[in-house]
Amino acid sequence: MTSQDRAAWPSPPPEVLRRLLTLQGLAVPPGAADQAWREAFREVPRDTAAGERGRLLTEAIRRWIQPFDPAADIAVVQGASLLPKHCPALVLYQGEWRIARWLRGDRIGLEIHNGSIEDIDRGSCAAAPACWLGLSKDSQEGVEAGPLSLVLRALGQRKRVLFEVGLASVLVNAFAVVTSLFAMQVYDRVVPTFAWSTLWALTLGVSVVLVFDAVLRLARAQALDRVARDIDEDLSQLLYDHLLALRMDSRPRSLGTLAAKLTGFEAVRSFFTASILFVFVDLPFVVAFIVVIGLIGGAVGWVYALLFPLALMAGWLGQRKMRRLVERQVLGLQQKNGLLIETIQGAEAIKAAGAEWRFSSRWADLSATLFADGLAVRSVVNRVTTLMHALSSLAFVAVIVVGVHQIELGLLSVGGLIACSILGGRILQPISQVVMLATQWHSAREALRNLESVMRLPVERDPEVSLLAPESLPVSLSAQALRFSYGRSPAAQLEIESIAFTAGERVALVGSNGSGKTTLLRLLSGQYRPASGQVRIGGIDVSQLAPATLTAHLGVMSQDVRLFRGTLRDNIELSGIRLEDSRLLELLSACGLESLVSDHPQGLDLPIAEDGSGLSVGQRQQVGLARMLVQRPRIWLLDEPSASLDGSSEAALVKTLGSIVRPEDILIYATHKTALLAMATRVLVMRSGRIVHDGDRESVGRAMQTPASFSAHASVNRVA
Repeated sequence: MTSQDRAAWPSPPPEVLRRLLTLQGLAVPPGAADQAWREAFREVPRDTAAGERGRLLTEAIRRWIQPFDPAADIAVVQGASLLPKHCPALVLYQGEWRIARWLRGDRIGLEIHNGSIEDIDRGSCAAAPACWLGLSKDSQEGVEAGPLSLVLRALGQRKRVLFEVGLASVLVNAFAVVTSLFAMQVYDRVVPTFAWSTLWALTLGVSVVLVFDAVLRLARAQALDRVARDIDEDLSQLLYDHLLALRMDSRPRSLGTLAAKLTGFEAVRSFFTASILFVFVDLPFVVAFIVVIGLIGGAVGWVYALLFPLALMAGWLGQRKMRRLVERQVLGLQQKNGLLIETIQGAEAIKAAGAEWRFSSRWADLSATLFADGLAVRSVVNRVTTLMHALSSLAFVAVIVVGVHQIELGLLSVGGLIACSILGGRILQPISQVVMLATQWHSAREALRNLESVMRLPVERDPEVSLLAPESLPVSLSAQALRFSYGRSPAAQLEIESIAFTAGERVALVGSNGSGKTTLLRLLSGQYRPASGQVRIGGIDVSQLAPATLTAHLGVMSQDVRLFRGTLRDNIELSGIRLEDSRLLELLSACGLESLVSDHPQGLDLPIAEDGSGLSVGQRQQVGLARMLVQRPRIWLLDEPSASLDGSSEAALVKTLGSIVRPEDILIYATHKTALLAMATRVLVMRSGRIVHDGDRESVGRAMQTPASFSAHASVNRVA
C-alpha cells in the first residue's frame, strides 16, 4: 500500500468498533457508541500523511473508548505485525475496516458485514494498517458481576438521561399544583364576579402548562423506552454470550428451566426502568402535595397526612403474603416451560410409548397449581386495591367535612377546597401503585435469583488466566491423572492415570454402552473440565489455549449432530469460514452429500428446519463430518461417526477419512462397528470409566478371547 493510499484511510465505523469490543466481552450501547464516535473522530482529517494519520487514528480510538474503558491499551500497526494473541483486531482491507478473528500461519480470517469469516492470504493485508485493543481487567468485570449489578451499572451509565427524565417528572408533578391553583382562582375570583377577562387569562396560562405537560410526558416515555432498549440490548446480549460460554459439564439438565431463567431478565429490566421514576420522583412528591394541601387548606392536610401511612402499611402487609406466592408461581412457570420443551423435543418418543396421557396429566397438574397461585396473588392484590379505594373514598368524604368546617371558620375558600380535592387525587394514585409495584418487585427478585444462579455457572474461559495463541502446536494429545464425575456425585465416572497420543495415530475407542468413551472424548476436546488432572495439546493445557487456537487444531464431531435453522450451506459453514464452490463440491462428494444436493432443486440452499428435521440421522452425521472437513483440524475426535450409516455410507466414510485426514494428524474415534476398526493402528478398550486394554488390533482380539485378561490390563495405560 503506497503512502498516497494510506493518506485516504477511512475512520472505522462505530458499529465495527462496537463489534470489536463485544467480541472481547465489553457491551457498549449503540447510542453511546455513536455519540462517542462523533466526538472522537471529529478532528481526524482524511488528507493527512500516513505517519500522522496513524497517530491521529490512535488518539481518536483512544478518545472513543475512554468512556467505556479508560485503561485500554491501543496500538495501530501494520498488518504484518499482528500476532494471534491480538485477535480480534481491526484490519483495513480493500478500503474498509474489517475484524480479524484469527491468524493461522499465512492465513487470516476477516469478518465481513454478515458475520461470516473470509479466509484470505495474510500477505494481501501485510502492509495495511491494523489496530488492536487490549481491554483492562476492570472492563471485563461485567461478566463476573451479578445481574442486579449489571442493571444498576447500566442505569448508572445513563445518568444524564435519567436526570432529564427525573427533571421532566418533577415538572409534570409541579404542573399538577398549577392546575389545582387554576381551579381555586376560578372558583374564588371568576365565579363570584364573572370576570371573563380573568377567566380567559387563566385559561390561556393553564393551556400552555397543559401543552408542556403533554410534551414532557411524551418525551419522558420515549426517553425511558430508549433506556430500556439499550439496557435490554446490552445485557441480554451479555447473558446470551455467557450462556454460550458455559462449560458443557456445568449446564443444567433441564433446558426448559434454563431457558425460563434467562427470559426472566425481561421482568428485571421492566421493573428498574419503569418503576425507578415512581420510587425516586412520584412517591416523594406525595409528601410535597400534602404540604401544599396543608398550606392551602390547613387542617385538610391532616386527612392525607394520616391516610398516607395507613395506605403504605396496607401495601406492606399485602406484599408479605405475595412474596411466597410469587416464588411458587415463578417456580411453577419454570417447570411448565421445561415440560413444554420436553414435549416438543420428545413428541415422537411420547407417541411411540403411548404416554400422551402421562404428560397431559402433568401439564394439567402444573396448570392447576399455577392457576391457584395466580388466583391467590390476584386475591391479595384485589383486597389491598379495594382497601385503597375505600381509603380514597373515606379521604374524600373527610376532606369535604373538614373543608366545610374550615370554610365556616373563614380559614378556607370554596376554590381552595376544590384545589385540595384535585391534589388529593394525585396523592392517592401513587399510593395505590404500591401494591402493583410490590408484585413486580417480587417477580423481579425471583428473576434476579434465577439469573444469579445462571451467572454463577462456570464458563470455559477463566478471566484470570492469560490465554495462549501460538501460531502452531506439535501434533500431540495427552492426559494425566484424569478424574471426572457428573453433577455432585462423589463417585468418579472416569479415571485414567495417563494416556498419550502421537502424530499419525488412528485410535479406536471400544467398549460397552456407558463405559466412558463419550466422556473421554469430551474431556480430550476440552468441552468437559476434569475434576482433577490435565489434558494437553502440544504440551499445553487446553484450558490455557485461546478458543480460536483450540478450534484450529482440534475438531469434534458428537454422536448427536445438531443442525440449525437456515440452509445446508449455513450448517456446513457453521464456523463462518466461506469456501469456494469447487472446494465445497469436493467436500460434499467426500461426505456422501452430493446426491442430496443434486436431487434438491435449491441445491446448497436447501432449507433446514429447527433441529434438522427433514434430514435423516445418517444425513445429519454426514453434515457433521462436512463441518469438520471445513475446519481441517490436526486432531480429529469422532463419537460413533458411523452409528446411523448404512454399509455403503460406512465404507465411504472410511475411505473419506483415509484420504482427508493427513498422515501426521491424530484420529480418535469411538465405535461399535468392526468396519471402522480396520483403519485403527491402536485400540483402547474401556470399561466402567477405565481403560482396561491398550494395544493394536491383534492384541485386542487375543484379549477378547480371554476375558480374564481384562483385569490384568485394568491399570495398563499406554504412554507414548
